[in-house]
Amino acid sequence: MMITVEQAHEIEIERPVLASGDSFTTLTRPLIGLQVALARQASRQAYGSVLMLELGRLTQGSGSRPYLRGEASLVFEWSWRFETDAGVAFGSSSSAPFVYAQLAELRGQRMTGIRLEGRFPELILELSGGLSARSLACVESDPGWWLWLPDKSSLHWENGALRHEQPRTR
Repeated sequence: MMITVEQAHEIEIERPVLASGDSFTTLTRPLIGLQVALARQASRQAYGSVLMLELGRLTQGSGSRPYLRGEASLVFEWSWRFETDAGVAFGSSSSAPFVYAQLAELRGQRMTGIRLEGRFPELILELSGGLSARSLACVESDPGWWLWLPDKSSLHWENGALRHEQPRTR
């Protein structure tokens, strides 16, 4: 069954605040050293500037999610940019052909760091090639990033708190 984006936003699911024994650093430590296996931008016509990075070994999805997935995945829902020490290299407002070419260059780079920064935490991913990917909230909402971890749980910021969701069991 297909649902619209508007219907999906109306679904109530439990989104627990990060448990007391967990920390962002502890939960994201397994990501350090993973390679970028696939970097892509969703269709600008359908999804605006959504950026997806698949980290680690790729596997074929199935069912309603048949696309390639990494051991871990990062999604920037809104605006984003890649930076060097010298400035902005490219971002969600760059031309589509330029973004496509730059994302192709990310393949094989290793993740060297990950952190949250700012009052409304933006996610920053550091890569071995000298680039840092940064989420940028530019709308009236929470920072638009999601991080799926190797244990299949996910992290995101919502309503002023870091949320850690465990995978649903069927």
